[in-house]
Amino acid sequence: MDYREVLARRVMGWRLQSAGKWFDSQEKRIIQGFDPSKNPEQADMLVQQLETFGFRYRQSGTYTVCFENEFHKICESGSSREEAITNAAYALAENEPVPSEWF
Repeated sequence: MDYREVLARRVMGWRLQSAGKWFDSQEKRIIQGFDPSKNPEQADMLVQQLETFGFRYRQSGTYTVCFENEFHKICESGSSREEAITNAAYALAENEPVPSEWF
């Protein structure tokens, strides 16, 4: 799985509709071209979703962000805020145990 698929499935809880299209069952909508590293609105969606799971978002420096809760702290950087958010969310989703409510 590439980072977009990991984030769409594990963080956002979306289902793959067809190539490049994701279904958001909570909002009952189709998302096309999901790439939060390049799209500020999609990066903010990741932040909001992780905050729902109890993570605090913090920007540390120009292009470094952190997600943390009482058990985990993940900080990543990128060449833009969106890329830093994507990198941190991916590191969290890929390397930490994934709670069942993420699915």
